[in-house]
Amino acid sequence: MGRNFTSIIVAFIAGLAIIGFVTMLIKNPGGLIISLLMMIGIAFLIFIVLRAVLNRRGSGARNSDEMKKYRKAVKRSNQKYNTQPKKIKKRKSTGPSSRPLKSKRKSVPYLKVIDGKKSANKENDRASN
Repeated sequence: MGRNFTSIIVAFIAGLAIIGFVTMLIKNPGGLIISLLMMIGIAFLIFIVLRAVLNRRGSGARNSDEMKKYRKAVKRSNQKYNTQPKKIKKRKSTGPSSRPLKSKRKSVPYLKVIDGKKSANKENDRASN
């Protein structure tokens, strides 16, 4: 019911706008052109003002500490996922038994060690009580 009612109201308002446009076009075409140019000019001014306000607000956020952390995280993620796999040269074994090579552990740049309070009072430890 509500959807039909709103569509009827929108159609009614659109019909009145079309009737007003045609009437003004027939009776006063100069006034119609002036009013259209005024509406376009006002819409352009509103657009310029809103764009300037939003850009000013956004520039402060770009230099924030959070944005710097975000960019650093994106850079690390790109380093992790966008690197091409390195080609590994296979060695030809000369002997019948060759032991597997241990791979060195790389330090992972996106993991961070968080130091806690290790000298905290052990009596107030909630897990042990």
